[in-house]
Amino acid sequence: MEAVAADLAGFGPDRILQPVKTDERGVFQIDELPPGRYVFGVNLTKGWSWDMPGRAIYLPGTLTVSEPTVIELKPGDRTEIGVLRLIER
Repeated sequence: MEAVAADLAGFGPDRILQPVKTDERGVFQIDELPPGRYVFGVNLTKGWSWDMPGRAIYLPGTLTVSEPTVIELKPGDRTEIGVLRLIER
């Protein structure tokens, strides 16, 4: 899972923090994310690679950069962002 600044979504921005892995239930936590507006998903910064094959997928499960959920974080926020469902086709 990755977080990118909402204004940079779709432009292959540099990573702010390393991606995090989910646990066995699919739960993840990103610590020390600066305040701002973010979108979350997989393959958001690098696109396809051998270790992360596939297209960018944005929360809530869209491939379109114009439709992701934007989460605004303020200092000290701890926020649940919802569920991102990945379905193999």
